Amino acid sequence: MQGQLEFHWGGNHWVLDASGACYLPDYKSLIISDFHVGKVQHFRKHGIAIPIAAARANLTKLEWVIARYNPKRLIFLGDLFHSDVNTEFELLQQVRTVHPSLEMLLVPGNHDLYSLQSQAGLFSLTPLQYHLGGMVFQHLPPDGEVVKPTIHGHWHPAYSLYAKARQKTRLACFAFSANVGVMPAFGLFTGKADLPEKPKWQHIFLLSKEGIQHLPPVLLR
Repeated sequence: MQGQLEFHWGGNHWVLDASGACYLPDYKSLIISDFHVGKVQHFRKHGIAIPIAAARANLTKLEWVIARYNPKRLIFLGDLFHSDVNTEFELLQQVRTVHPSLEMLLVPGNHDLYSLQSQAGLFSLTPLQYHLGGMVFQHLPPDGEVVKPTIHGHWHPAYSLYAKARQKTRLACFAFSANVGVMPAFGLFTGKADLPEKPKWQHIFLLSKEGIQHLPPVLLR
């Protein structure tokens, strides 16, 4: 498998990355969804002993994907933050310091409401729907008729593969229907949820430690 795959959707050229990020080369824009910065410390605060190294690994992953694509614009597609302000946010500030000219945009998600005011200056806040390349980017899935190709996060989608002896493997994924796309969670400590059956998915890209793979349409349930 490869570390990235090129894909044409919504009238635009996409590069889907095995990290869970995607890149729009025509707009030099890197997009990630559901990073959930601060989640590790949030759990530790409530007595769940998640290793603090997990927080550093999250930011290392972000730094790596920025270096890979060298974007001019970084779009966080909601749930950049998980909860109240904690020391993990200082790590994100380091990314801003290292990349002072990088335009960082936040399309707000439901979790971001806890900490937006404390992060002024770190990013530019967009409306709930951000328009780019004739497409709509938002955190929550669209409600009602979709007029323009729309990309969202929120679901932390995964797709289950079944084998003999009732073996089951569930992998994070990108999924695209004719006019709706959903991104996987970028954060390493976010969990996964089964991809809903609707809308009718036409393309699913599975993510694993080995890379990214386009699921053959014949295997789509």
